[in-house]
Formats: sequence, C-alpha cells, structure tokens
Amino acid sequence: MNKITFELITNRNVSAGLHILPVYANDITGGLLMPLLLFAFWFIIAVGIYFAQYRQTGMVDFPVGLAVASFLTVGLAVMLRVIPGLISQTVLVITIAIAIASMMFLFFSNNKI
Repeated sequence: MNKITFELITNRNVSAGLHILPVYANDITGGLLMPLLLFAFWFIIAVGIYFAQYRQTGMVDFPVGLAVASFLTVGLAVMLRVIPGLISQTVLVITIAIAIASMMFLFFSNNKI
C-alpha cells in the first residue's frame, strides 16, 4: 500500500508571519495553488466585467474585459512574487505575456473605444 507523504504544518515556523500559511499550502500542492488562484482571479474579473457591461449597456466589449482582467492579474502576481515561495518567475512571465497578448487583442479588435 502506497502512502502519500507530505510535509506537516508543524514543521514550519508559523510564528514567522502570515505568509507562511499560503507558502505551505502552495508547497504541499506542488506549486499549483497560486497559479490556480491567479487564474480564478482573472476569470472572475473577466466574467464580471462581461456581465457588468451587458447589464449597463446591453452590448459587450469582450477585449476590454480581457485586458483589464489581465492587468489586474499581473498586479496581483507582482505583489505575490514579493513573498518568496508563492509565485515562480515562470508564472509571472506567463502572466505578463497573457496581459500583453490581451492588450494586442484589444488594439487589433475592430471595436471603437
């Protein structure tokens, strides 16, 4: 019978600060927790802007929602990158690349801003 072993929270010095708990959660999930958190943040902002535009104007400018959500996600990723062990450099670069791609999508869309 194979047992899955992972580090217990008792092995960490939790009194070192509040950042220890998210770093621990990210470590035991193999580094997937924070990228999934960033994706969820991006998705909630993009869908929220989509429905807010539809409710207020009756029309939707989807590239604007993608661009705003991407740049807010980049801001969150930069803030999380300050804490060692939360966001890797690769995830930050991918987040910035997605923000640049969404801005290009916004600039090349036919919608007038």
